[in-house]
Amino acid sequence: MIFVYDYHPGCETLLNRHFSPDQPGYCDPFINDTSTPRPYSYQKNNLLRHTQNNKLPEPLIWNYIIQLTSALRVIHSSALACRSLDPTKIIINSRNR
Repeated sequence: MIFVYDYHPGCETLLNRHFSPDQPGYCDPFINDTSTPRPYSYQKNNLLRHTQNNKLPEPLIWNYIIQLTSALRVIHSSALACRSLDPTKIIINSRNR
């Protein structure tokens, strides 16, 4: 089996860039018990672990929204579906692209 994928050096995922566990306000209820099954809502709630002081700047949010919606527009115009729009699948380079 051979996997082929593009290599993007210096890039990181949206989840790692803005929702890392070492930021203040992060509390992982499953940190002590790794054998406990995690509910589906656990993944969604992981995105809500910022405190009020760590909000993303509005221009950066708009930058992400415009880039993601234009990517979705290209995908949909090709009669395809985007089935994996997830913070772990979106990569960001040093210029937030």
